[in-house]
Amino acid sequence: MDVRAVNLNLLVALDSLLRERSVTAAARRTGVSQPAMSHSLRQLRGLFDDPLLVRGALSPLAEALGPGLALGLGELQQVLDVRETFDPASSTRSFRIAASDTFQVMGLRYLLADVQRRAPGVNVVLRPSVEGHAEALASGRVTLTLGSREQVPGPPAVRRELYRERFACIVRADHPAVNVRLGLATYCRLAHALVADDEEPGYLDRILAVHGRTRRVAVRLPDYAGIGHVVAGTDLVATVPARLAERLAQTFPLRVMKPPVRLEPFPVMMAWHPRFDAEPGHRWLRDRVLALVGPIAPPRQGGGAAQGRTTTSSPPVTMTGGPRPFSGKTSSPSSTTS
Repeated sequence: MDVRAVNLNLLVALDSLLRERSVTAAARRTGVSQPAMSHSLRQLRGLFDDPLLVRGALSPLAEALGPGLALGLGELQQVLDVRETFDPASSTRSFRIAASDTFQVMGLRYLLADVQRRAPGVNVVLRPSVEGHAEALASGRVTLTLGSREQVPGPPAVRRELYRERFACIVRADHPAVNVRLGLATYCRLAHALVADDEEPGYLDRILAVHGRTRRVAVRLPDYAGIGHVVAGTDLVATVPARLAERLAQTFPLRVMKPPVRLEPFPVMMAWHPRFDAEPGHRWLRDRVLALVGPIAPPRQGGGAAQGRTTTSSPPVTMTGGPRPFSGKTSSPSSTTS
């Protein structure tokens, strides 16, 4: 097909149709009437000799067209924006951020407050931080991803470490089986709550195996939203990012304790596509994220815990029974769940 014979507005309409899978929603996204979008769809069906979209379902051809079309339109937008400047005070731009649930709990409110103060007309759209955002970053449909190394795309995306996170354990404040310290035998004897999207052994299970130990996972949750409720109301133990543990203990009757085994800290990262390196608005948003993370300082020593780095933008985690070795934001070297 000769691109010179294609109306660019039809490609914009097609992109919206493929994203929304609805004529009504695509019309709203593009800023045209529903009849106008229906007319565009009829033209597109004739152009491609394909139904493209039928009752919310995309044809195989439409599925194949989607990624390349989004990328191409994103590149064209970059060409048109080459001289564009970004004024936070007057901008009405929307940024789309794919963030892990832990970042949404721990850091999102600070980022949103900062953005609202500096750029009151800017909108932020949150996406779940899951695998598969590489194409979305390249096309510009997602501005940034924030999460563990496994949750953000690798090359060609640019990745920058924001901080190192650690693990902590949480139990209900009046847990009958846990005293001042959480020993390894008690830890393995207790039933565990785990945040995971599968039933495979995790990082912590491999560490316990080195010590000749196992644990029983009694409850699996898809994300951290309900972990505080679950642990506070049961005799379960959960191993979670340390800063999240501290935040949960401010809301629920929980004790935050040092894990009985050494768990390595993991990096929390920000990723974006290199073609947006110099784009003014994109660079401004990255700078706001970095400013909120703060400088990274050496960790506190003690307790035999893994060494990490502390962000001065957040207070250290207070541990029950012993020194305070956890002061970063936590997860495993290979996962944000344990």
